Amino acid sequence: AYAMQAKGESTTLTIDAARAIVPKTVELDGDEVAVKPADLFRFARAATLLDPALDPDIRFYHHLVQEYFAALELLRRFESGEALSHLWKSKRLIEEMPSANVGDWDPLPEPPATGWEVTAILACGLAPDPARLIEAVRPHNPNLAGRCLDESGIIQPQTSNLKLQIQQDLLAEFYNSAIHLRARLQAGFTLGRIGDPRFELKVINGVKVILPTLVNVPAGTYTIGSADDDANAFDSEKPQHTVDLPAFAIGKWPVTNAEFACFMEAGGYKDEQWWKAELAKRWLKGEEVMGGQSATILANWRTIKSLPDPKGAMENSGSFTPQQIEAWVELAAMTEDDFKAWITKSFSNKSREQPEYWHDADRNNPSQPVVGLTWFEANAYCAWLSAITGRAYRLPNEVEWEAAARGPLGLRYACGNDWDVTKANTIEGRVLKPSPVGAYAASGGLGPFEAEDQTGNVWDWTSSLNQAYPYDSRDGREEANAEGERIVRGGSWNNLSRNARCAYRLRNAPVSVNNNVGFRVLSPVSIS
Repeated sequence: AYAMQAKGESTTLTIDAARAIVPKTVELDGDEVAVKPADLFRFARAATLLDPALDPDIRFYHHLVQEYFAALELLRRFESGEALSHLWKSKRLIEEMPSANVGDWDPLPEPPATGWEVTAILACGLAPDPARLIEAVRPHNPNLAGRCLDESGIIQPQTSNLKLQIQQDLLAEFYNSAIHLRARLQAGFTLGRIGDPRFELKVINGVKVILPTLVNVPAGTYTIGSADDDANAFDSEKPQHTVDLPAFAIGKWPVTNAEFACFMEAGGYKDEQWWKAELAKRWLKGEEVMGGQSATILANWRTIKSLPDPKGAMENSGSFTPQQIEAWVELAAMTEDDFKAWITKSFSNKSREQPEYWHDADRNNPSQPVVGLTWFEANAYCAWLSAITGRAYRLPNEVEWEAAARGPLGLRYACGNDWDVTKANTIEGRVLKPSPVGAYAASGGLGPFEAEDQTGNVWDWTSSLNQAYPYDSRDGREEANAEGERIVRGGSWNNLSRNARCAYRLRNAPVSVNNNVGFRVLSPVSIS
């Protein structure tokens, strides 16, 4: 099994090749016992360890069986002092990362596997002292060391210090500009599973909470919206104007699943005191608030339905995945009444106990931003966090969000004036899901005040109603009980870069739940 594992996954050997790698003897209870290949293969087929259908060729009936036996041999070699580092070394640097070699709409893959990942994880689970083996893996492959902790099922006191070291190793890789994005994403996901040190769990008055990391935005006059001659701008972004803002602090990252889990564990969905507005209380009780219909979705549906060739138009736009195109073509075939009923049903069926995608494996890593929540849920989290911590938190209004993203220079994107696919998670990069927060910082995906992920990854809910510019907070657009669509900002993993511009405004029904919409918090008091 060990020799076959070295040849690659699902290896099939000819009978002669298999016979050649079988040892002539094995040690059993201190005796050297002769091995007859024909007997070995016959017994293994009878036990369905080897695939009986391939006689005379040799292949394990299931690759995991091969990996299990290979893990036993790996342990024996490790305990004997054999150097095994070559089994674990992985390609992580930018200059050594091979091309992805996937289809146009396939997600960006992880770095190429060594082929020994599962074998090493099984070996850790079988080892009398797994910490020794994990420590041997760690310098050559921190991600695999993290997986060994996470997946091998070991819970031992001697691994606690090792876990801290692996966490720091992964975090260092995550923010290392020499590491390829594919490896940084991989490190971020593993870090989320074993515990991301950026999100330290604290207990305040008996309640578990993760305090948000904030960045300061100084008081000043900020440019809002787009100029008339901006070819990429939409009418809703005009006229360009300035606003005077006091100093405030905003979340360095969107709120993560790890942070939102604290709100859920504390009974946030069961305690009405966090749901301040009357509309929010009604939504929490299961009522159909504001008709349960989004004018944005309906407008998009009407646009697509009016096209002579909806499928072709969406394919040519480059902003829809094949799965999205298939879904929209099916929806476009509905009557308007049927489509409205579909929207209402989709929104009214939303859980009042957790975000919509809480159990979706592509979206529920603790270090990913929480998605699939309504505007009401985002506001409830802010109210709960304020009460627990004693510091005021709320959603930013849209000009506060834009000021934090654009800075005093009025940047086009939070990461600069020129678009760069390496600096943000948008559809051009084909990650095709939310990334662990901060994954693009190493390649320059930082805002002017060092907030991360304000361009791409997930949209951020703001407190502002969808009303025309110029912005004026006195005109009722910040009224929490007002009915109407709210603005989300920043673009996301499944939107084009044009929609990730700092000035772009997207309206969204407060009851909408999307797999690309989250939120970040704002505190009206700067941090010291």
